[in-house]
Amino acid sequence: MVKIYYESLTQPELERLQAIENELIYEHHKNLEFLAQAQELIKKSTTDALNI
Repeated sequence: MVKIYYESLTQPELERLQAIENELIYEHHKNLEFLAQAQELIKKSTTDALNI
């Protein structure tokens, strides 16, 4: 069913889906970077709190 739908898409529709996928991947990477930075801040603040 999905294959039939995919094969029926026009080139502009495929390009739009690719653009959406690219945006989702970009946002995902931004979120991963944000989470990594937050984790580092938490680790640093925990370490600083224990050293007080």
